[in-house]
Amino acid sequence: MFQDFEAPSLFDNMGLISEGYLSDDIFEAIDLLETADYDVEVYEAFANHFGGSNYDMQELLQNANENYTGVYSSDEYLAMEIYSDHADQMDSFFSNYIDWEKLARDLMISDYVEENGHYFRQF
Repeated sequence: MFQDFEAPSLFDNMGLISEGYLSDDIFEAIDLLETADYDVEVYEAFANHFGGSNYDMQELLQNANENYTGVYSSDEYLAMEIYSDHADQMDSFFSNYIDWEKLARDLMISDYVEENGHYFRQF
């Protein structure tokens, strides 16, 4: 029985470790996380929102990497970043007239999700 262990909540959410269980797959998961593109907190945020127990570790890392947008302090900053990425396709004059709050709300309804400050595209 494991009563005192330190492991990312991701492992618990994926059923890799618990008080009385240690999966053989946990060692592969540790190796994958050590070479992953982002910190474990990004993958924990992804798993918390999209259901970590629905994936194996490799699939979770792949989906998170493909859909991770970044860390933003608010939805409005995400909207501004998306706008600046496509500013060359738009007249910058219009940026003075954009309602960032409304644009951010629409983006969050249709295309993005946030978990602990980490933003992901919905898929």
